[in-house]
Amino acid sequence: MLYDTRPDSPTRGTINQFLFGEHRPALVVIPARVWHGVQNTGSTPACVLNLVDSAYDYASPDHWRVPADSPHVPFTFPPA
Repeated sequence: MLYDTRPDSPTRGTINQFLFGEHRPALVVIPARVWHGVQNTGSTPACVLNLVDSAYDYASPDHWRVPADSPHVPFTFPPA
């Protein structure tokens, strides 16, 4: 799930949901400042690689988290 909250974005307020699997793998490039979440809905373990383009800066963090049930993200993951 991707949720765009960037004020200057033409897709602001848009939610995208993607379904991938063993026979349908994918690469998703997520722009900066787009909220994203992942849920395995299958019956077998899944593998997700999170690759970043710059090292985490502990002095000036640019990584934020919100709970999956945050009212700031209008999306609800289905029960697992």
